[in-house]
Amino acid sequence: MATGCRWLSRLPPTGRAERIAGVDAPRVREPAGDLTVRAAAGAGRSPRTGFFASLPPERSMKIIDLIRRDMVIPQLKGRTKRDILQELAHHIASHRPGLDEETIARVLIEREELASTAIGEGVAIPHGKLPGLDEIVACLGRVAEGVDFDSMDGQPTYLFFVLIAPVSSTGAHLKALARVSRLFKDREFRKRLLAAADADAMYEILAEEDAKY
Repeated sequence: MATGCRWLSRLPPTGRAERIAGVDAPRVREPAGDLTVRAAAGAGRSPRTGFFASLPPERSMKIIDLIRRDMVIPQLKGRTKRDILQELAHHIASHRPGLDEETIARVLIEREELASTAIGEGVAIPHGKLPGLDEIVACLGRVAEGVDFDSMDGQPTYLFFVLIAPVSSTGAHLKALARVSRLFKDREFRKRLLAAADADAMYEILAEEDAKY
């Protein structure tokens, strides 16, 4: 399995890092490569000079500051892409008063229709922007059996890390996506999340990994 910066490079190039947020990214399948760029839906020409060169520094951002303990779902019930996105939207809206489930679902589904957010190695990062939101909202879900999420490596997807950002927060949105990509490129971290007994254990594993960087 590829490691390091090569973990995320299977996205088709689209030329601008801002397309990580899901505007104008074409739905194109490409051969397996490096997953970091795929998290951006093909935001640059190469992992070093395209995507990462265009992203704001993400060292000061901590994922644990974006996700609450009650935003971890140890077993999603959905078995299709739409069902999983609806379920994630329902969970987020149920735990964040003022957020509308159908609006969240629509934002996630519309982004997914541009290009799959399943970046390979069993990971997907559904994301989008929501009017009226004043901070980034994150949610982590797991399907132990794995599902077909139209991943570009053709493999099942097990872990879903959702990021919903305010419409005006392009910089913070890109930082969060870069941070999540960095964490999930680690194979052992992914294995620990899949083996965790419950939501609390998953949250603690995430916090521990997040503290390393």
